[in-house]
Amino acid sequence: MLWPAAIQSRTPPDASSGTFPVMPASISHEDEDVRSLDTVWTRALSAADGCAFDAFVERARGGHFAQTRPWASVARATRPCLVEHFIARRDREIVGTALIVRPRVAGLLTPLAIVERGPVVDRVTDLPLVLRALVRAARRRGIVRLQVVPYWAAASADAATDALRRCGFRSTQSSAGAHAATLRLELAEGGTLAETLAGPEHGKLRYRVAHAKRLGAIVRFGTEADLPALASLHRATLQAQGRRWPTESYFAALFGAVLADRRRGALLLCEHEGELISTVVVVRHGSIATYLLGAAGGGRRPFGKSLLPIMRAIEWAQEQGCRTFDLGGIPLEDDRDPKRLAIAEFKSGISKARIRLVQQHARWF
Repeated sequence: MLWPAAIQSRTPPDASSGTFPVMPASISHEDEDVRSLDTVWTRALSAADGCAFDAFVERARGGHFAQTRPWASVARATRPCLVEHFIARRDREIVGTALIVRPRVAGLLTPLAIVERGPVVDRVTDLPLVLRALVRAARRRGIVRLQVVPYWAAASADAATDALRRCGFRSTQSSAGAHAATLRLELAEGGTLAETLAGPEHGKLRYRVAHAKRLGAIVRFGTEADLPALASLHRATLQAQGRRWPTESYFAALFGAVLADRRRGALLLCEHEGELISTVVVVRHGSIATYLLGAAGGGRRPFGKSLLPIMRAIEWAQEQGCRTFDLGGIPLEDDRDPKRLAIAEFKSGISKARIRLVQQHARWF
């Protein structure tokens, strides 16, 4: 089916790919605000700071699973890198955090830093202050390029984008980068999948689901024993598209960090006539469950091969008390890539509620 843009974006940035103007420092009173913060940038947090970091990312409205500490093992399995942690406090209260990836090349640490789906703040109005503190700390550590993607949607995404521009960041969004638009399905609170899919707008979807079930397609939760099959299916899917695929160590890290705890994530496998035909991985953070990745194989079938595992993922999200199911990203409006457009068309059969997110931004020092 697809390898999501969120995963594709984990390729180390190419410092020669473009140039960005170095913006002047903020006005003096803003500098004073930054200096009033207590900041920590470290490879390993203390026990107390670790607990505080976890609690903040979990509750913050700008939080995302890629900014949780367990995700560090997934980042390290994706590419050679060092993962560091940043905390900004004001009056002893955390106002921002970041899980920072420092890529390695040929074993050497590069002067690049990536904050995927962060930094995290609870209020978008705190983002300029946290960004300036992060920039200040990055400069002190010899960072020459800082890439960030705060996780805010709709009107809050506009406010976050304005904050990024005022802090000297410029959009580096690409069609193959971290997605900046998604489709979301609002879930019936405390209800069932049938209640979520009630209504005439989901009539065709209900028929397709029933049709797949009548033809014998079944879905089950995967376990650690299914990881080789999961990796194999993704490898075959991406090989056919001429694209890179993740290693088995990536899936092992993903399972250990997220999927081993059914409350935080789930691996769904769809089988038909005794053959594995599709996989779906979904991750929960707060009240949002997000489709992370999926793949399909097994030749042509008379139904959508990934449809049933996505439906079971939505049902799982409701069981965990989630209010929103995020379908994991769609192309930007000017993207004409046929594969990405086909993915978007499939997802639009589940929800047509398009949501804009903050684009990927970077700043050179």
